[in-house]
Amino acid sequence: MEETNRLIQEIVKTQSSLIGIDTCDIEDTFTGSSPIHGFTVAVDSALDSRAEVLMGEVRGKAEQYKPFIHALVFFFFPTDKPLLMEELKPLSDWIETFPSEFMIKWGMATHPKQELRTIVIIK
Repeated sequence: MEETNRLIQEIVKTQSSLIGIDTCDIEDTFTGSSPIHGFTVAVDSALDSRAEVLMGEVRGKAEQYKPFIHALVFFFFPTDKPLLMEELKPLSDWIETFPSEFMIKWGMATHPKQELRTIVIIK
């Protein structure tokens, strides 16, 4: 839980958000008594199909926490290699595998590292 709290704080305190997540988003998504889990995954931002590779790793790590019905996904990317909207298709494909009551919030920000990274919080 300590790692999950640290990841949530990292998301909320990010100054370079293009699509931000705030404490209200966290509270809306994760109210209730069910435990929440967080993890992070990163890949080299220069990889071909980097978003597909990243989301493949996200899907693999998330399997251990199934079933879950809420998720928050926050992407970090280098300023000189922005995450393009068409690269979000693997995220969309993953979301489509869940039941209709599944709720997700997502955001994105730049960072100084040369990696595409995501933080995932699930319940």
